[in-house]
Amino acid sequence: MERLGSCADAPEQYTLPLLTEKHTRPERFSSHYYDYLDHATYRHYLLMHKMSPGEGGARRLEAMAGVLSAETDPLFLSAAASAYLESGIVRDSLDVTSKLVLAGKAEMLWEQALRNESTLGDVNQSENDAQYRIAMNLACLPMVRAMFTGDVMPEVIDESIEKLIGIGDVCGAEEELDRSVGRIDSANMLVGVQHEINALISLMYRKDPRFIAIPSFHRAGTGYYYPEQTHDIELISQHYGKVRHILPIEVKARMSNRTAKRYRAMLVGARVHLGVGGSVDQRDPSPTRQALNKYRSGEATDAEKETVLLIQSTIGDLISEYKKSGKHKPLIRSKSQMSYYKGAPIDRYQPTPVRAA
Repeated sequence: MERLGSCADAPEQYTLPLLTEKHTRPERFSSHYYDYLDHATYRHYLLMHKMSPGEGGARRLEAMAGVLSAETDPLFLSAAASAYLESGIVRDSLDVTSKLVLAGKAEMLWEQALRNESTLGDVNQSENDAQYRIAMNLACLPMVRAMFTGDVMPEVIDESIEKLIGIGDVCGAEEELDRSVGRIDSANMLVGVQHEINALISLMYRKDPRFIAIPSFHRAGTGYYYPEQTHDIELISQHYGKVRHILPIEVKARMSNRTAKRYRAMLVGARVHLGVGGSVDQRDPSPTRQALNKYRSGEATDAEKETVLLIQSTIGDLISEYKKSGKHKPLIRSKSQMSYYKGAPIDRYQPTPVRAA
């Protein structure tokens, strides 16, 4: 069987058929979802391991992106955008201009995907999180561009934070509307998006240009292939544009032994680690988002300041504990900049007290 997920040198030509006319847009969570896998290029894209690829794998990503970008379905366009940007991030052989070109292609495709997603309207209520996930990628793109040029200024990070807070507010409003009319599954999905936004913002509040937090790339967010590698966020350690290491982070609403055993990525339990005042079961993500926003604008109360400091302290310790646990055996033979660690026992995933200044 061909190792489609390997990072061996990509072929000079990568030509696979476009989606034929007989295929229609299925409901994402119906039995027809897997019709997407009939698209050979998209299936091959998902079959790549979720670890960042080497040079050959990155060139393969670009080739796949070229095929997927000819489609109109937002799912394929978003995958193409992710593939272009991921290649720009991991390919050390590219100069700054070439990396910025790839970022430009990603932006164009995400914007097109967002327009197409909006055009679909209420065709499929079950996938109403797609537009927010695309918007999250666009919000974080300026930081990646700044990383490519080797100059990640605090103002760029703050711009991304402001956009993410706005996305979270709109997402929260739609969640309330869905809940009020009985669309509970849709509302719960949007709660998950808000938790991921809170986690992203919390990581950004370090405002350390050596670390860039972005949403995970498209194939990393689906658990159909290699579910144990699934993650929501990629924390990039970089030095003047050169990536040193990528840490995968999975955000879950609640923590459990089953969750800890299932995922290899570092786990952030939103109810436990992102709660206001150290709450260990906060289901509503909006109070945390409000505290983060007020902290950014300098309007936070003492309790809200303590909340933000607690979250920062906790996430910092989670990263430290995760890295101390020892690396998993490499999944594939590659020079991947991403590492999965074994993770801490479930009883270690508790909020960290705020350290005295």
